[in-house]
Amino acid sequence: FPSHDNASLVNDANLLSILKVSGSDPVMWESQDQFFDEHYWKPAVKWFESNKFTLPLSMLVIYDSFIHSGSILGFLRNKFSASVPSKGGDEKEWITSYLKVRHEWLKNHSNPILRKTIYRTRDMLLAVEKENWDLKQIYHCNGENIS
Repeated sequence: FPSHDNASLVNDANLLSILKVSGSDPVMWESQDQFFDEHYWKPAVKWFESNKFTLPLSMLVIYDSFIHSGSILGFLRNKFSASVPSKGGDEKEWITSYLKVRHEWLKNHSNPILRKTIYRTRDMLLAVEKENWDLKQIYHCNGENIS
């Protein structure tokens, strides 16, 4: 894949046409699933398990960080004092602190595209407020209800 820095392909009509056609191809779906599993899901699960998280909402927060930012960003972790469960910390406290810091970072980011993604952290913080840690209640995400 070309680097995201290569803006010359952003408006390439031929490439856009190929991508649109590929969107309905089951082989493309399988390729995308494999890619996301290897690059995002498996690393997120590894981080979740190695840090002894257990709650479904925690997994959602961690996976979202991996697909959105590539990992749990260290500079965000350094902005709060809560410890991960594997180091004796409280899972709910860590997730809540991390979400608040991540929300502020996205909300004030210099890149306007990232500022538009705060609905993700906003909606996860609403789930925290509702004590929906097991995600058994309806989860609201960007105006959609997920059950």
